[in-house]
Amino acid sequence: MKRRSLLTDAGSERLSQAIQSHYQAQNLRVNSRQIAQTAQLPVETTIKILYRQQGCDLKTIKTLFQAFDLRVQRDDLETVRTDLREETEVQPEPLPLGFGRAAVLDQLKQQLQGDTWVVAIAGMAGIGKTTLAQALISDPALREAYPLVLAVNVSQAALELVAIGRQVLGEALTHRAQQAGGVSALVQAIGAKLQSQPCLLWLDGFNGVPSSAVQELLAQVVMGEEMRSRLILTVETPPLFPSPRCQQLDLDGLDLPTIATLFQQWGVPLATASDRDCLRTIHSTYHGHPLALKIIAGEIRSRPYSGNIRAYWQDYGYEYEIAATNPDQAATPTPTRSLSDWVLTLLERASQRLAQQMPLAYELLCMGATNRQFASEQGWQFLIGEVEPEVQASTMAMLRDRFWLESITMNTVPHYRIPPLLRKIILKTTPPHPPEVERG
Repeated sequence: MKRRSLLTDAGSERLSQAIQSHYQAQNLRVNSRQIAQTAQLPVETTIKILYRQQGCDLKTIKTLFQAFDLRVQRDDLETVRTDLREETEVQPEPLPLGFGRAAVLDQLKQQLQGDTWVVAIAGMAGIGKTTLAQALISDPALREAYPLVLAVNVSQAALELVAIGRQVLGEALTHRAQQAGGVSALVQAIGAKLQSQPCLLWLDGFNGVPSSAVQELLAQVVMGEEMRSRLILTVETPPLFPSPRCQQLDLDGLDLPTIATLFQQWGVPLATASDRDCLRTIHSTYHGHPLALKIIAGEIRSRPYSGNIRAYWQDYGYEYEIAATNPDQAATPTPTRSLSDWVLTLLERASQRLAQQMPLAYELLCMGATNRQFASEQGWQFLIGEVEPEVQASTMAMLRDRFWLESITMNTVPHYRIPPLLRKIILKTTPPHPPEVERG
């Protein structure tokens, strides 16, 4: 056990007022990095002192006080005892795939087990369409009804229909159908196979509206008298034909209780009313957009914030409160500034911060963004193979911790890729030559 010092309520208030006065006199917005720079202390240490996350040695606390022309008084501090033994972190139980979407999942499962032959899950990028589809194709009841499960990412193919044909028919039969009668023959062959063999087919990765050839296939499916297979589409823009056999779901963001549970699952405690108020405003700004909020949680749970949502709010809350300083702009989506604009702005700013704070991790993202597909950790580390193996591993861990990578398991081995919307952001902001990084 070691004796450490922690700010009291009075000490915290006195220091906060001094910091506010210091930066107001310079007409500067207060943030943790500026405070740390003024005191010549590490940002993480500064945050822990200011928000009383952890006891600290008296000398360091005095340094912070002196930087803002204060002397430590007796009632500014209390003494705490710190156990220096390393604590074992208790990992929470994993949440089920599609957590927070139980009602929607039940609705879609009932449709797919009934007279609906095609379900189209529509929504903006990052809203959770892929996760919902993954939960559906993993459902035991659906897998029992449709033993053959196929997933086709058409974004990885120049011709959507051909990509579908290769999965449903195989390479040889797809080529034969194309040779025999072109698109129409291939549509007929795929449709016939889906009619005759129970299959759960998931089509993902459409760039806009599905092509005319795919829409011809979908029309054949829904207009047939019998269909033993079921199709799941994840699209930003749904197909352009109405049919009772085709149901569309416009997916919204997650509700606040779900996001609160996820934040705590991700290592962002919500212990105080101030914590919960911060989350409430962030949730409202982004309408529960899962990917946007996950990236925010990734920043909060990583250094220097280490799970402190109030410290993050102190630094970046202005991004959500534009209306407080600029009445000409709204702090929530409007007809002239859509939710997608807000999400893209958030992700661009997060990528800029990553480039500044972790240049090697950002460089790895820039290189990895050229590949749409999942790759093993070894494949990712190969891209920065000139640095030490320990640095390669820690760089990958940084990206995982900040949720810039999503994973699947292939043959018991985890594989990673950048989520499509984040990949779009990285490719948009990638300089012609990745930033030079000092190699360790």
